[in-house]
Amino acid sequence: MVPRLDGRPWETLPSGYGNKNLSANSIFDELANHPNEAIRVQASQPFHIIEKHLVLNDTEGLLNSFRDWVESHPHMDHHLLRCMAHIVLFMRMLNQHMESSQCDVVLEAYVRALIQDRRHSLVATYTACLSPALQVSVYAAFLEGVDEKDDKRTLLDLAEQAGLDVARIAKLVVENIRCAGGDDLQLGMETAQTKLSDADERRIAALDWLVFEKSQRSEAVNQACALIRTFLATRKHVAARAVLDKIPSDSLQVIQEEWKAKTGSTVLPAEDENAVHELTGLEAYLLALSSFDEWFRHYHHNKPAVPTRPVSSFTEQVAFEQENKQYQVELQRWDYALQACTQDAVQKIYAVLMFPDGWLQDLREVAEADSSRDQQLHLLRRLCLPSLCFLLVKILKTTKHGRECLQIADVIASEEYSLYLLFQKSELQQLFQELKQTAVDVLGTGLEDPLGYDM
Repeated sequence: MVPRLDGRPWETLPSGYGNKNLSANSIFDELANHPNEAIRVQASQPFHIIEKHLVLNDTEGLLNSFRDWVESHPHMDHHLLRCMAHIVLFMRMLNQHMESSQCDVVLEAYVRALIQDRRHSLVATYTACLSPALQVSVYAAFLEGVDEKDDKRTLLDLAEQAGLDVARIAKLVVENIRCAGGDDLQLGMETAQTKLSDADERRIAALDWLVFEKSQRSEAVNQACALIRTFLATRKHVAARAVLDKIPSDSLQVIQEEWKAKTGSTVLPAEDENAVHELTGLEAYLLALSSFDEWFRHYHHNKPAVPTRPVSSFTEQVAFEQENKQYQVELQRWDYALQACTQDAVQKIYAVLMFPDGWLQDLREVAEADSSRDQQLHLLRRLCLPSLCFLLVKILKTTKHGRECLQIADVIASEEYSLYLLFQKSELQQLFQELKQTAVDVLGTGLEDPLGYDM
């Protein structure tokens, strides 16, 4: 026997050791079942298992191990995840046959780890390595947690550079945030709500995702309309106005220019034309409500106070006469402003009631009807238009415009607008009672026809 250079004796091999037919598989099996616990523990470590599968060229076993680790360890070490993800990507480069779904499990877990570590600049790159079916949903879920406007623009640019479908991603982000808690239209409080909740502010801010690129402006209008419908149903008028402020004023022009550049045609597709018509109608309605609010404030809160007549000294009587003169001047000024507010409110309310081609009524039929949207539009017509009629009656009765008040009945009964179809029976009875009292008041003056017509 050749002596060892270090002088130590050779270890005696077990009996029959030389007769063993050792293979790579049997070696790893012996390590996994070794009587020494320390060796067994080391053999079961993830990095040693990875080595085993690579040595054995066992791609399927490697991916199965990766999937099991990800599913059983939700808080896996991020360094190990990074190693697993890059092994998957490297093996893809070698054209190894691998199940796409198993690869996605590893890569999606690594994307989540990047998000958790706030390494946002890398998220788009690794999301692009997922299968196309997952790319949009994974990146959209990531963007839902981004609030800063500058960050939103940067992350969309990174997504575009990585080859992701930015348009679908941005749309899905807005829809996910808008529909959080349900997409059904729920009728809200009797009184308007003036304070924005955190959830409302988040829904409104989500529209930022769709206004960066002009090519997405039509989708921005669609999503804005859907959000305004939700806010109007719950009488959140302040929130609805905030949505309008998010949409750039040149949106109609941009939509037309983008469509013409894309197709050469100036005729918008039915979906876009209907959306623009809807947004214009919603804007008109909110303007009408604002004009009524302005009239209400002026009538009830801006009217000058009548000076109190004194009952004592001559000096106080002289001072009262001066105060009364000033009061008459202010009252006249208030009355002029009231007439202007009344005229403005009446015009804007009629602009909604007599909206061209019908308020919240589509101009053209679309290839694939959206039954949910159609139902929402119908509900809002029944909710908003009768209430506007009552506001109009209130303005005209309060300001003693009896004849004009009675003419509202003609507009409601007109087949051109068919507003009478939107009233419940009790609402029509209430409205006619109001108009009946107005007719009696007009008749009492003896100056006008009690039905509002020329005498």
